[in-house]
Amino acid sequence: MTASDGLGAFSDGIRLLRRSRVGLYVWPPALLSLAIIGLGLWLGMTWVDRLGIWARDLLPDWLDFLSSVLVPLLYLILGLIGTWLFGFLAIVLSSPLHGNLAAALEAELAGRQPVIEQTRWQLILHTLRREGQKLRYQVPRLAGVGLLSFVPVVNVIAAPLGFLLAAWLLAAQFVDLPAENRGLPFTTTLAKLRAHRMAALSFGACVVLLLAVPLVNFLTVPVAVAGGVVFWSRLK
Repeated sequence: MTASDGLGAFSDGIRLLRRSRVGLYVWPPALLSLAIIGLGLWLGMTWVDRLGIWARDLLPDWLDFLSSVLVPLLYLILGLIGTWLFGFLAIVLSSPLHGNLAAALEAELAGRQPVIEQTRWQLILHTLRREGQKLRYQVPRLAGVGLLSFVPVVNVIAAPLGFLLAAWLLAAQFVDLPAENRGLPFTTTLAKLRAHRMAALSFGACVVLLLAVPLVNFLTVPVAVAGGVVFWSRLK
């Protein structure tokens, strides 16, 4: 698979979601994501007001005119960052709801339900363990890039590296859902994605970019789940 295949899987996921009758599975994660992102942005805007007042107090009188530029700039920067961060948090917290949606979409795509050799309770426990595995994989890497941003000179690569890392982690998050439903280990998903790294990165980049768009980002979760199902179906 190439980078264009990753983009194709994402766009085909949108079409799959539009033609599928899976609304019962789509709206719970979408509404939960909307609630988390909305709460996060409300908290973020509260802190922006306080930060703006603190920054204005630091400015000398002769630079007071900058306050009219500073506060809107803070709103823009922290709004974009907060939108993405709380979008990522929404993905993690709504993850137990994604497996059912992925299974329903696979049934639409293949014309039959995937073979899942686990009971409902086994699936729930497996999902919680799986998210723990993903967090153990994600957190050290995100922390590493975060620390890199504080290192002079080297920190110029922190932003592009962070974008690539986010794309990779989100690809793994959503492409893993069909594997998770089958009881396959997370390492299997990672091995398959490493064999198609450029396709995985282009797919994940679509998710990253949509997460940064206010009012659209809460719908990113079901779209990404559908795209992950399509991506998995095309893996060799």
